[in-house]
Amino acid sequence: MNRIQIILIVAFSYLLFAAPMAFAADGTCTPAVEWSDIPSGIRAQVVQTVGGEVSPRGGPFNASDVTGDNVPQSRFLGACLSAGQWTIAVERGGIGYHMQIIQFAGDVVARTWTALVPEGGFTPKALAPPSAR
Repeated sequence: MNRIQIILIVAFSYLLFAAPMAFAADGTCTPAVEWSDIPSGIRAQVVQTVGGEVSPRGGPFNASDVTGDNVPQSRFLGACLSAGQWTIAVERGGIGYHMQIIQFAGDVVARTWTALVPEGGFTPKALAPPSAR
């Protein structure tokens, strides 16, 4: 192998392995994000969008439409931060138990949609807009 071939192989290997790692660090799209990790202004917008308090992941929440307990009707499910933009999934209780996804442009709600709550729990794939499924 000549020197140019070695340089090309090394450069190509870097693109294959380093670029995805850089994306993962920049576009943190992970189930490990907690409700408290989301900036307070974004959390306030989510609370306003769902029309009431949001319980943290695994916290108490009323999944039915029967009222009585003084717990939120919504619970944080997961989020993704990509290129500085948040996309957040919230479980919504009631007769039509579902997941509401709220996508932001900066600190403003840009788009919302609903989907079924994933059976195996939250994954970043659950945040895909309806047109991308």
